[in-house]
Amino acid sequence: MSWATTSELDQSLLPRWRAELRQADGPLRDHLAAGIFTAVCHGELAVGARLPAERRLADALGISRGTVVAALDQLVDRGVLERRAGSGSYVRSAPITAVAPSTPRDQTLVDFWMNHQTPIDLAISSPITPPAELLEAWQGTATDAVDALLGHLPEHGYSAYGVPEMRQLAAEQLTGQSLPSTADDVIVTCGAQQALQLSIRALVKPGDRVFVDSPTYPGFLAILRQSGAVPVPVRCDAEGVMPADLQRAIGEHGPALLATSTLVSNPNAAVLSPRRREELVAAIVAHDVVVIEDLTLADTLLDDVEQASPLMADPRVRGVAVGSASKVIWGGLRVGWLRTQETWLRRIAQAKALEDFGTSPVTQRLAAELLRGLAQNPSWHEARRSQLRERRDLLVELIHEHLPSWGVQAPPGGLSLWVRLPGGDGSEFAAEADRSGVHVMPGEQCGTDGTYSDHLRLCFDREPDVLREAVTRLAQAQTEMTRAPIRVVTTVGP
Repeated sequence: MSWATTSELDQSLLPRWRAELRQADGPLRDHLAAGIFTAVCHGELAVGARLPAERRLADALGISRGTVVAALDQLVDRGVLERRAGSGSYVRSAPITAVAPSTPRDQTLVDFWMNHQTPIDLAISSPITPPAELLEAWQGTATDAVDALLGHLPEHGYSAYGVPEMRQLAAEQLTGQSLPSTADDVIVTCGAQQALQLSIRALVKPGDRVFVDSPTYPGFLAILRQSGAVPVPVRCDAEGVMPADLQRAIGEHGPALLATSTLVSNPNAAVLSPRRREELVAAIVAHDVVVIEDLTLADTLLDDVEQASPLMADPRVRGVAVGSASKVIWGGLRVGWLRTQETWLRRIAQAKALEDFGTSPVTQRLAAELLRGLAQNPSWHEARRSQLRERRDLLVELIHEHLPSWGVQAPPGGLSLWVRLPGGDGSEFAAEADRSGVHVMPGEQCGTDGTYSDHLRLCFDREPDVLREAVTRLAQAQTEMTRAPIRVVTTVGP
């Protein structure tokens, strides 16, 4: 099929793409790639269809040829288009689901972040070892531990919803966070990341706009890219999403799904206040906005700051709430959960069953025992918060002493500092820091449009001696930044 004979493309798709690009926030290449991807998914661009030449498409849409090339490159990388030398770009195959192949940027998650060998890691925002005092009940012979873990499990070990005791404990965690829940409301997942991914698959189609915190959790942006959705940044301050900016986004794009971290956010540790919650709920209900509410950091409030209840605690708010044991106990457990209404719960459970037959009941049993131990030992929480406050304050003090030009304040919660590098580039600094032996998260991974390229996210939940050594090395990296050009390496992670 040639461009000259594709009148349908000329008459319907081009005007739609032009209109979407005029209203777009963020990189135009991403919006154009999403528009073409949606047309392929919906059959508006058939398998084998040839797109117009890059220059002709750029002129028709009123954008630069470089923007068109970048958009088509994304789709070639994802297997949607193919380039034929001397002929042009063609639709390679019609995607059969909303989930697209990973992009080169997302492959960094495995190739760099998870497989790096840097001695000190401040990029992972979670505990790097499980708390020893919670493992005392499992001390003994290896046989005793295996018997304890494998006893009273389902016969075949497959459960899309999760084993009953873990579902119950997840519901109790949510209820303790002021979101009343029962076991029947919950699906147990392989960490919060899978909970977010399953929620997006159930609620979002390719090309859909999704309102996201700005800045936001980088793993969520990776999920949106793979789903073909278009993230629309909504500004946040110390209390979370700014209602006026949410209203603006709704006015420009219409009602869309809102993905937000509320009680304590990632990466900037915003804490939702009761006043702000009332304003957001009013806007969400008025426009029937569906919410994905990330509560994974809810139990990491460190200072005496008034914290609201979740948005979904209001029965008028429809959506999915996501939680995890990773931030309180240990990321390596890979146990999370989601809570939603019955119809969506069944749909998500079906998708999970086809994906992995259910989260491992052995890890669910271990997580359940640890969470039960926490509930029986409430003083542990305060001791843990005290430890986190000391580590947070130490890292802030060390940065003020050794890197005084950096902009940093002690956050009221969370596990990380959100640091500004005046006149610096976070990705360049991350590359230099790696060479100095410290792994950090560049801020641009937390934004949709590069606005946080001068930021870093640094996890402070490390031993004091590790933090001291880390800052010494970061100061060395800062010195090296002035001596030689830097090879940019980016990172993505929890």
